[in-house]
Amino acid sequence: KLNRKIGDNLKLLYEYRCQICGELIGEKHNARVVEAHHIEYFSESFNNNADNLLILCPNHHRIIHNRNPIFNRKKQYIYTQMDIKKV
Repeated sequence: KLNRKIGDNLKLLYEYRCQICGELIGEKHNARVVEAHHIEYFSESFNNNADNLLILCPNHHRIIHNRNPIFNRKKQYIYTQMDIKKV
C-alpha cells in the first residue's frame, strides 16, 4: 500500500524544492507545488521507501515520465536519444 506520509515528509525535508532544479514552484502565489516521484515505478516495484523517491517540480516529473531516463543512483538521470517515446 502506498504511504503518502513518506513523500510528504520528504517534501518537508527538501523544503518543497525540486531536487533537480532547486526551484520552489508556486512561491509567488503562496503555494507549494512539488511531487514525489518513484525512481523504480511504484506500479511495478511497490517500493515506497524514501530511498526510492525524489521530490520534483511538475516540469521535471513530466520530463522523466516522458523520456524514461536511466537513474544511476548518484541522483542523476541519464538521457539518451533511445529514451524518447515514439508517438
